[in-house]
Amino acid sequence: MTLSVRPLVRLLVLLVGLGAALSALPHLVPPPAYHHDFNAGSRPAASRVTIVSAQGWTQDPDGLALDPGREGVLVLELPAPGPYTLVLRGYLYSRWGPTRSHNSLEVSRDGTTFHRIASDVHLGDGELALASFGLRPLLLRIRASNPSSVPVLVVDDLRVLARVHPLVVLVLGVAAAPLAWLVGRHPGWARLPSGGVTPPGLDGGRPASRGLALGLAAVFLLLAATVVSHHELWRDEWHSWLLARESASLADLVRNRRYDGVPILWDLSLYVLTRFTRDPIGMQLFHVAVATASVYLVVRHAPFTVTQKLLFAAGYFPLFEYAAISRAYALGLLLAFAICALWPRARRRPLILSPLLFLLPQTSVFGLILAVSLFLAWAAESLLDRRHRVPLGSAGATAAILAGGLLLFLVTARPAPDRAFAKHWTTHLDLDLVWPTLATAWKVYVPVPSLGPHFWNTNILDAAPLLQAILGLALLAVAFACLARHAPSLVLAVSATSGILAFVYAMYFGFLRHHGHLFVAFLLAYWISALAADRRPIPRRSGSAATLGDRYRSGVLTVLLAVHAAAGVGAATLDLGLPFSASAETARFIRERWPDPDTVVVAHDDLWIAPVAGQLGRDVYYVRRHEFGTFALLNALPDATPRDVIREALRLQAAGQKDVLVLLNSGLSEHRAALQADARFRLVRTFSRSIVPDEIYHLYIARHPPPVARP
Repeated sequence: MTLSVRPLVRLLVLLVGLGAALSALPHLVPPPAYHHDFNAGSRPAASRVTIVSAQGWTQDPDGLALDPGREGVLVLELPAPGPYTLVLRGYLYSRWGPTRSHNSLEVSRDGTTFHRIASDVHLGDGELALASFGLRPLLLRIRASNPSSVPVLVVDDLRVLARVHPLVVLVLGVAAAPLAWLVGRHPGWARLPSGGVTPPGLDGGRPASRGLALGLAAVFLLLAATVVSHHELWRDEWHSWLLARESASLADLVRNRRYDGVPILWDLSLYVLTRFTRDPIGMQLFHVAVATASVYLVVRHAPFTVTQKLLFAAGYFPLFEYAAISRAYALGLLLAFAICALWPRARRRPLILSPLLFLLPQTSVFGLILAVSLFLAWAAESLLDRRHRVPLGSAGATAAILAGGLLLFLVTARPAPDRAFAKHWTTHLDLDLVWPTLATAWKVYVPVPSLGPHFWNTNILDAAPLLQAILGLALLAVAFACLARHAPSLVLAVSATSGILAFVYAMYFGFLRHHGHLFVAFLLAYWISALAADRRPIPRRSGSAATLGDRYRSGVLTVLLAVHAAAGVGAATLDLGLPFSASAETARFIRERWPDPDTVVVAHDDLWIAPVAGQLGRDVYYVRRHEFGTFALLNALPDATPRDVIREALRLQAAGQKDVLVLLNSGLSEHRAALQADARFRLVRTFSRSIVPDEIYHLYIARHPPPVARP
């Protein structure tokens, strides 16, 4: 069967050309992104703001302040936007006096006024589009009034960001289209799909040539690297990296991870990487390489159509969850796909799968479930295939090696008794947990998130959990029907799905990245089924579910992969435009405002604040643990109370005779209320731009000596 890939090649060239042009644009026309700090004695070298006038303002150590009963007008000149859109975002902050309702703040630009009247105006929760696509400098006017009886801080610092104007994207796309058409016309592209090392599948799909596999893997590498370069690490990523980096030896590594309850392969890989670099970019590059290798295996060896392979590479799990976010699951995906790639050879050389089956459980508990299910499918195929009987000794050796992998998993993944998470098994029937567990199948097979900045781990049908459960059962039935005519594949799908759902129900419910292995199990089973020479033929006249599933299985897979591709591209695009975690912004602000590495940062908890500690590159004092540290210890110590946080901050302030910073994450309303009620603490900044909803931070300061109010 000849597959025409010219239209797909043209599309790929267009996307790559457009991506390359957008990547080169900031170097050809540097974006006018800058910030200006109004603190006394602080003038960042990168500032391109010119203060035209500052009538009525008084310089304060923390910025510009208004005296009692004063009005102030601050006029700033900003550089021309050029081919970009300038956005004022997140850093215009006001702290008002006792008569809050009578204070006012006005921001205007070249005749366009953005008016805000409120207490504690803070643009971190929104943004103001200042101007787009122009060559004339901008005048920004900030007008404020202070009718209160005490001085108030109004202007702290100003940050302006730049975005590529949509018109520029359109022009570049139009310019790249003729190039894509010319490249796609080359006759060499028609010869790309050729035979691989395995026979064609029974659904029209076939392995690809090495050239096509390398080409598509290179495109995926470019896209994944672009997303990763804009991805802010969140706490799980920082936890593994910091834990490995701060371990001086393998014994330290084992001791530091004693509460994690996960196998050791990922941590061991990071431990080796941290012997060469302390920068987490090393982890991200390694992770992208692993994800790219998985895509190469699918394109090169999987009996899928070219369209299905392209959609898979752009899918939500391969592109976003298991590429952009650096976790252990990408290793499991690579090992599982490698097993499928070697599956035809395993009929003659069964021991070839043994090392992979041994390593797969060392990636995660879901890797363990997949390893056992793959072994069961291999055993079922060996028993049913009368032409290729597997020697009993080889089968026993493979089973023994897998058993060794399971034993190593139990040794390395067993957490300490005083761990904080997943302490108890659910062994009774709990309908309140049954329906959410079944709903995970819908969320995985249709991973379309709800709209909004906090899209991660959401689904468009989250408002109807019962409907999700019903649809999840229906999708599982369709998936099993697609595999029903090949018993080993059905064994793989049913055992893996049952094992994952049982673990989710009984031990740890988890999130979409964990549940995603349900869809991975379906892909593995489909792969093996498509390679099966002994798959029973489809009867001409039959209306059974198995017959319909077998007849339309390729279309079902294509539709599912298309949905995944839309979700994957959408999630990657949002990650490019929005901070995944506010930890990077928080750490950058602390470094700029308090460059002294000895400045003490007090945190209520280590799990939530460890990402900031990682970005800062220095220890943070964790009140819950009563010690300085970086990575989190996932033990069951009691949470720090607001009184604990205040007491420890003031103790460290008195001991060091210097300012102390207090950092809280979102959701701690009682902590924030206690700090705001204490006159010795002042809110400095709220960092609220984050895809991860609980990695929003509030920064307070306890000055030494305490500030004296002016009359």
